[in-house]
Amino acid sequence: MRRSSIAKAGKPIARLVPLEAPSRQPRPLGLLKGKLKVPDDFDAPLQDEVIDSFYNGPIFPPESDSPAEER
Repeated sequence: MRRSSIAKAGKPIARLVPLEAPSRQPRPLGLLKGKLKVPDDFDAPLQDEVIDSFYNGPIFPPESDSPAEER
């Protein structure tokens, strides 16, 4: 581990020290087992309309007159 100091006019004003990584417990395997369903066609090719919207669609969705729903 390397430590450094920052000085101004020869007077130290800051010390840079490495951060210690927070200790984290490993997540248990299978935490969401049985709670998610991946459809059989998950990796099927996208429809042409969807692909076209990526390349030729607007950058931002059109604004609507109704107020935004709270999330």
